[in-house]
Amino acid sequence: MKRGFYLCVLALGLAGCASPLPPAPGVLTPPAPGGSIVRVNSRDGYVVAECSLLPSPGEEATVFVGDQPVGRLRFTGRSRMPYAVADLVEGRAQTGDRWRVVPPERAPDVEAERQP
Repeated sequence: MKRGFYLCVLALGLAGCASPLPPAPGVLTPPAPGGSIVRVNSRDGYVVAECSLLPSPGEEATVFVGDQPVGRLRFTGRSRMPYAVADLVEGRAQTGDRWRVVPPERAPDVEAERQP
């Protein structure tokens, strides 16, 4: 009886150490926050972003014009749905530009100057 109990405990312990399985094909992952820039304060280096989903304080996002990355934002935590404030940490942003959260390891390089 004890042997069966110990085998069950061992099996459960080993199962807990297994690496997680990747999502199955067709399984949707939660959307990443994204939206558009509605105000830019160039002098103080921050923007007001309209959000489909509020980003977390400290989360970073890439600003895009079309498919071209032009800036990086870091959200400050000041937010009120559907708006959030973010510091412009790299590049440039203008009203109407789109932004989305991109994991840092996959973030594209930012173009220093806008393409006409």
